[in-house]
Amino acid sequence: TPLPADRQREILGRAGRIDGAHPVLCAAGKAYVRGHSGEFLRVLAEYYAEFSVVDELEAVDDPAMKVAIYHFENSEKYIYPPLQDLESDLQVKVSGSNWVDVSHPNAHKGYALSQVMRDAGVHAGQVMVFGDYNNDLEMLELSDFSFAMANAHPNVLKRARYRTLSNSEQGVEHVLEQLTEQL
Repeated sequence: TPLPADRQREILGRAGRIDGAHPVLCAAGKAYVRGHSGEFLRVLAEYYAEFSVVDELEAVDDPAMKVAIYHFENSEKYIYPPLQDLESDLQVKVSGSNWVDVSHPNAHKGYALSQVMRDAGVHAGQVMVFGDYNNDLEMLELSDFSFAMANAHPNVLKRARYRTLSNSEQGVEHVLEQLTEQL
């Protein structure tokens, strides 16, 4: 679900006023970023298989699905507060210790999972989900088997029904191995 072009420009403008913020324009098959920080480009390569460096993000005509904004120190402290008021009509989610995602109100994992569940004809008791950050909250609501990673954000720890090991401890694999042992 793409962001309306006017909202995309607004988000980019606001992100540009946040000291230390690195916005990424995320289209369906590619990401776009300004090339002003080699250090950030190295970080970006860890998350995005394909991206293009452009002079101006506002000039990109590829419809954006979201604007992801990175901060080297802390996204919840430095990026989320100046964008929080956008939550009245957009998704503004702390999606990692260094990331905030801004997207269309229906562009979240819960909406996508609900569509998959509907199309597959499955219900909450047949789905297992795992989350670690606020971009997983809506998805966690849809399953009877919702797991928070041990390193999860406090909001995720409150919302999930179960807990597992951290990401670095392969918490998802741990649960799946326990499940297959039961079969």
